Amino acid sequence: MVTGASKLEKPLASLLVCLFLAVAVTPLSMAKTPKDPQVDVRLVFDVVGDLALVFDIEPGWHIYWHNPGDSGMATTATVHPLHQPPRFPGPERFVEPDTGFVTYGYSGRTALFFPVPEAADATGFQAEARWLACKQRCVSQSAKVRLSSPDPVDLSAIRGRLPERIEPAVSYRRSTAVVVLGGGPFQLFPPVALEERLAGSRSTPAGLELDLLPGAATSLPVVLQRSDSRFVAFDLPSPPNEE
Repeated sequence: MVTGASKLEKPLASLLVCLFLAVAVTPLSMAKTPKDPQVDVRLVFDVVGDLALVFDIEPGWHIYWHNPGDSGMATTATVHPLHQPPRFPGPERFVEPDTGFVTYGYSGRTALFFPVPEAADATGFQAEARWLACKQRCVSQSAKVRLSSPDPVDLSAIRGRLPERIEPAVSYRRSTAVVVLGGGPFQLFPPVALEERLAGSRSTPAGLELDLLPGAATSLPVVLQRSDSRFVAFDLPSPPNEE
């Protein structure tokens, strides 16, 4: 009887093991690979005659400014044969709820702008770009595109976010730059060179104050968003003791 019972138990045991493995393995084998974000990139002329590299970003995802902030990766782009840096529109500010990290970038649709010399051959333009798209995870992506059409595209809403160059009055109180400027209160979007020197900042009734760490004597780029949402940019001169 013992021998007969063991012969029946072995197939049953094997069946149970197979069922267990099927239950354990199936969810892993059937798990869906996360879908990469859809970022469509095209090279066009805008209505003022500049070339524009347009990014259409899948809802819920974002890419980064030339200074990504506390995390992320700077978006880079080149148009051949121009070989000049693009003009970036003013970015959005993103705050990571778990870490408090502040990053700068774009969602929805954005564009990088390239002035075109009058004598340039409009048929030979090709753009290369690299960016990091993030949501709950991040995906590094790149693209190479040619001019999609000679017909201009109206990108006035994005172009309206290009920082306007200004020359405000700047003085120094020791290592603090005192910027006299109307249109506040301001949101500061520091380019990398400024961020590396920045110890603190505050909007004041008269404009803006920037506390600087010691460093090499060089001007520092500043990008601000005014209370009316317009962006402005200027170069901050070195403190007198660094000149």
